[in-house]
Amino acid sequence: VESAAPFATIEDFPKGKPIFAEPSDRDARGPLDIQTGVKESLVEDLRRAVSEGGLEISTGVRIESLRREGPVVVAVDSEGLERRALAVALAIGKSGDARTLDVPGADLPHVATRLFDPATHADEDLVVVGGGDSAIEAVIALAKAGARVTLSYRKGDLTRPKAGNLANLAALSAEGRVTQRLGTTVEAIDEASVTLAGDGGEARAPASTVYVLIGRDMPLAFLRRCGVRMEGELSGTSKLLFLLSILFANVVYFGKSMPADWLQRGPGAWD
Repeated sequence: VESAAPFATIEDFPKGKPIFAEPSDRDARGPLDIQTGVKESLVEDLRRAVSEGGLEISTGVRIESLRREGPVVVAVDSEGLERRALAVALAIGKSGDARTLDVPGADLPHVATRLFDPATHADEDLVVVGGGDSAIEAVIALAKAGARVTLSYRKGDLTRPKAGNLANLAALSAEGRVTQRLGTTVEAIDEASVTLAGDGGEARAPASTVYVLIGRDMPLAFLRRCGVRMEGELSGTSKLLFLLSILFANVVYFGKSMPADWLQRGPGAWD
């Protein structure tokens, strides 16, 4: 059951996005063998696996909640249709809605959270916000497509991206095709530029398009509707038992510390 189209997340990757099949020294033990390449080759491999495996996919179906009825799990979709099964695998990944910036101009039409085709930005000034692999790969793809890119990241060092991405970024920066503004935050966005603030004060970076690639929020609301708890998250019953245990411990502790004849004393005995 797929809410969009098969492999929609991968299809939405930028053209030519590199795919790293890691660790490279492991052999696939199943029929699906992912190879290092680009997004187009990965989609081709996945489609071939679906065809050869005879997998049936219901597309355009969004599951809203799950409930258990004895040994059966009932999946309810957005149209109210119920699907019953002995087991349900939630393979939705951790990506929910894209995170956005809470600054003036963040809702302008040229501010995007996804890059589709880097070639459309040739000879343009762009700003990419973020410090993960998605942001770095977007910067690399845009720079190679002929754009002049400024990278803004709130931390002073890039520690999250893969080594290969960092090497490519360093090479493009050395060539002057990428300007790294590490340790900066976005203060505002207007039609032609982005105001960045850092230790050196405020500065403006020209931008006909701004890509905000700072991750996505987990679909926690959906998981909770399905009765799935996150690690470390207490249920209502667990919270109640925890509070009762604290109350009991306090009663025992303070009860021992009170004089034995406390109940027989008058109201003013503790004044």
